[in-house]
Amino acid sequence: MLRDFLHIFFPDLCRICSAALAHSEDFICTGCRLELPRIDYQNGSFLGAELRFSGKVNFKYTLPYLKFHKSGMVQKILHSIKYRGERELAELLGLWFGNHLTENGFSTDFDLMVPVPLHKKKERLRGYNQSDCFARGLARATGIPYSERLLVRTAMNDTQTDKSRMERWKNVEGIFSVADESMIIGKRILLVDDVITTGATMEACAIPMFNCGAREISAAAIAIAQ
Repeated sequence: MLRDFLHIFFPDLCRICSAALAHSEDFICTGCRLELPRIDYQNGSFLGAELRFSGKVNFKYTLPYLKFHKSGMVQKILHSIKYRGERELAELLGLWFGNHLTENGFSTDFDLMVPVPLHKKKERLRGYNQSDCFARGLARATGIPYSERLLVRTAMNDTQTDKSRMERWKNVEGIFSVADESMIIGKRILLVDDVITTGATMEACAIPMFNCGAREISAAAIAIAQ
């Protein structure tokens, strides 16, 4: 009763359209959820995503959930996740996307899920890793085993924003390592990030895992930049 009373004066608002949420809605209203720019898949991957990668790594599947447009719906979602502390929203998106992947038979294609790590200093400053939160939701929905500390970022690099493809690659080259090689050998890995832009970060993460004996690596993300 107290929650209902407080909701009258302090309603929880949709992170996209700012409409008051119903009690059955979390973070995003039903209308906005139906309008989310989801990816259409062909042959198990979003074909436009493969063009982002430089060819340094052969990803089996590329699986972004949403299309990112500047000033669009997904930008508002990502801003809430990264700068307003709403880690539960990232996990909810992972749950939604994980249900979709399970319905389409992907839950049996991976042995292990690994989020792209933040540097320890940056994670302490933010309080969480948004890619890790998204991966948690994916793991809940798919039942795929999940390890948040298997991949380590060994250096604090500059932000990737406003960098060219080559600059982005050089900025992340060699800054990731595998904490336990025995967990990688022969495994089909699903590597999870928040946004795919040029693919440089995903490739930089995949290289040390392939070097440790990963059998296959696929990429998943909340969104891909258009």
